[in-house]
Amino acid sequence: MAVKFAVDKLREKAKRLHREYEALCVFTNRLTTSDRRRVEFEREKLGTAKKSALPPIIRKLEQAISDFRKDWGFLVPNSEIVEILAEIESAPKDELARMSKAGIGDICTGYKKYWVIFDDLPSHTLVAIDPGTFREKPNEISWFLLEAAVFEDMCVFFNQAKEIEPKIRPHGPSHKISFKIHSALLRATVLATFHFVEAYLNGMAFDYYYASKEDEITEETKSLLFDWNPKTKRPRYLSLRDKALQYPKIILGLEQPPLQESNCPELKCILEALEIRHSLTHISPKREFERIASNEGARFYTVRPSDVEKIVDSYIGFIRKLENLVHGETLRLHWLHDRRPDGMFPDAVFD
Repeated sequence: MAVKFAVDKLREKAKRLHREYEALCVFTNRLTTSDRRRVEFEREKLGTAKKSALPPIIRKLEQAISDFRKDWGFLVPNSEIVEILAEIESAPKDELARMSKAGIGDICTGYKKYWVIFDDLPSHTLVAIDPGTFREKPNEISWFLLEAAVFEDMCVFFNQAKEIEPKIRPHGPSHKISFKIHSALLRATVLATFHFVEAYLNGMAFDYYYASKEDEITEETKSLLFDWNPKTKRPRYLSLRDKALQYPKIILGLEQPPLQESNCPELKCILEALEIRHSLTHISPKREFERIASNEGARFYTVRPSDVEKIVDSYIGFIRKLENLVHGETLRLHWLHDRRPDGMFPDAVFD
């Protein structure tokens, strides 16, 4: 009985260490699908391993864990990594859990050692954690940036609108459907464009907050950065105009917004285009009737390709200026592309 108890104790220790090592491998995105099969095979073998085989296995795992932690600069205990592994495994089937670059940096320092691009990504970048479910080749890591994803949406709608333009004819049975598809794509492009720049500004606000010390940011500033009212404990949404003016001012510690309508034509265009966004977002027959009555035209029905091109180009230009102003360069915007000479966005947008 005592012998069985000793074996069980050794086996439990070996299983715990194996689980810890697995957690370290998963968190660092080291496992491929073949590695996953090997890990599961090793786990099964531990369930039937003889007493004499367990001490060497334990020593090997302890050394491997110690080397792994040192190499990757882990800052938290193994137990916390095992808890994270459980959350990763609870992700819905065919989906991967994601963690922000900021969160990863709080746990280990090794990502920037083995993944060169890591340092150039914003803190709010989401990194997919693949436990060996999909990865076929080692060192393949996927990252997601909200503003980049919305930028892709904008480019998809814009390119499709461009492609359908030649098909629009003043007469013919196919005119009506082509015209309506084209109009829908133009409206979708405008809305995606506003979502894109707001996602960028919100990400910039998050990165600034994360990089700052707690006592450096007042409650009022925090509420501005996160659209939050600390008194009512409810959202207090800031307008796009206020974010575009106030966030750079806060981040750079200036008395006045560095980019304004008076010195930034791209921002001037953006703010003038807010009226189009309002007409598409807050749809009202009263609003449209008033506009028609005042000879302004129903903006919902009259979004023009030239307007959309100007808005799209202005947003890209504004973000480049803002990025350079805040960071002194635009290396982090490697996903942001201008339109080609033919007016379309390049395929590189979707790489």
